[in-house]
Amino acid sequence: MEEGYLSRFIKGILTTGFGTLVTLILGFMNIGIAARYIPKEQFGVFLLMQTIVYSLIMVGDLGLNLSATKFLAVSREGERQTVINTIMVMRTAIAIAAVALILLCRNQITFLFKSEILEEFYVYIPLLFLLESYNLLFSSMLQGFHHYRKMAYAQMLASVTNVILIIVLIVFLGNGILGLVCARAVALVFSIVYQIRGIGMGLSFRGDRKLLKGLFGFGLPLGLNNVLSFIFMRFDTLIIGALLAPVSVALYGTAMKLPDAFRQMFESFRSVFFPNMAELFDQKRMSEAESVLNNSLRLISFATLFVTLGATVFQKEIVTLLFSAKYIECAPVLSVLMLAMSIGLIGYVLGTSLVSAGYSKLPVIINIVDTAVTLTANLIMIPRFGIIGAAYASVLARTVSNPVNLWFLKRAGIDVKAMEYIKPIAAYGICCALLSVLGNSLLPGLAALSLYLVLCAGTTVIRGEDLLNLKRIIRMNTQPANVR
Repeated sequence: MEEGYLSRFIKGILTTGFGTLVTLILGFMNIGIAARYIPKEQFGVFLLMQTIVYSLIMVGDLGLNLSATKFLAVSREGERQTVINTIMVMRTAIAIAAVALILLCRNQITFLFKSEILEEFYVYIPLLFLLESYNLLFSSMLQGFHHYRKMAYAQMLASVTNVILIIVLIVFLGNGILGLVCARAVALVFSIVYQIRGIGMGLSFRGDRKLLKGLFGFGLPLGLNNVLSFIFMRFDTLIIGALLAPVSVALYGTAMKLPDAFRQMFESFRSVFFPNMAELFDQKRMSEAESVLNNSLRLISFATLFVTLGATVFQKEIVTLLFSAKYIECAPVLSVLMLAMSIGLIGYVLGTSLVSAGYSKLPVIINIVDTAVTLTANLIMIPRFGIIGAAYASVLARTVSNPVNLWFLKRAGIDVKAMEYIKPIAAYGICCALLSVLGNSLLPGLAALSLYLVLCAGTTVIRGEDLLNLKRIIRMNTQPANVR
């Protein structure tokens, strides 16, 4: 693989990863404050509001964010302004329609979730929707330009602003859920302004019809895929909110925070992985693309399953430390959701590789399978098992859809090696079996973690070349950066 390409790829991951890491640390500070200073019901309603906002973003995105990244990454310098203008036309039209829908459906949504607090704060949902959707769009544009450092700075700016405002509005002024909403809104405004300046081009509403058709053609299958992605990623929260209560949403949302944090870390990887893989496939450098894919599967599965095992061993301590002892009952849910996250990230790598290779319609089929399993399993398991039933449903759905992902890649002629991630999964299963026999206490837990490392080393999941690559990364990272 070319040194310049590898350097850009690794430095991009390190830069965006650092920004995301800072964002996550500050995010956990936010959640820790909210969990300690806000009643469970109010916190649950805020999480429900966020879920409604993200559901509308997913439904109304039409694949525009990924289209923005793809088209800006492959377009020539003189074409980029036209691409940006056309994207802005699409985004604004979608935003107007979505806000109208939110306002028209107010009675139906508040009736579904039967919460007086949600009814009182419903007016803030359109505002959060607009800010969140444009923030994601401008971040996607920066990805297309390979402006990874600017992406990281935007994330950190929003996070620092958010945590400062939460401390002021909630801890000192006691504003409760209103403080959470206002802090998030102001933080998003800061991030959006910074990202617009970082793009470095004017924003207008004069689109190109031919390009609009191309964006729509590429993005529509991905838009449907986003709808399906939302269903299997967040529909469980809506079902819990409708069938149980806002307090249950707070417990489940708290358990989701750590898995969500790792998904956000993965987004730092994906924001670099996707445009660079698209470039490799576009240039017909198939062997290099396959090498990046298989090594990514191996290292991501190893790392996430090791962390998942650690979360299983120390589940109660993690919940108490990060959130509050009053949320301790969600500790078992945390460990199951971490497993779902690990299997899900493997699927995301496979699916992102398909899209970057030009097969934007295939992930829709994969997600149809995932969605069908998710909906069915959630509707059966949540009434029967409560919030942990939603976690079981997540594991089941991610497991079922993985072979479908794998089959499409094989059929596309991409040599993906499934054993790269099957071996860490098997090692994790053996360690969990050990814990079930010996009990989940400190010494058996440490023994299980040690056994996992031994098994992964013995089956070449972790290799000597990884240490050499680590030294190479450190060497490259001490050189002047070319990443903007």
